[in-house]
Amino acid sequence: MKQNNIKLKIYKTIFYMLLIVAIVVIGMIIYKYGSNQIKNEYPLKITLINNRFWVIEGSLSKGETGGTAIIVIKKDDGQVQYINHGK
Repeated sequence: MKQNNIKLKIYKTIFYMLLIVAIVVIGMIIYKYGSNQIKNEYPLKITLINNRFWVIEGSLSKGETGGTAIIVIKKDDGQVQYINHGK
């Protein structure tokens, strides 16, 4: 039982480290995209899909219409798979 708890803590630590890497990559992309534009799309929604891809999406304030940024990053190596901004 104790060994399982240690493994779980290790997995959680790795998960959060990978999440931090994803956030750093996102930050670099956002900086290049335009930090003023993306500030209007906070909070960002981050989802892990099939334990393989981080999907980061902007959000709109209540009552606003339009598109938001979306970035898909491969979890294993941080490779950007898709980046777009809706209209």
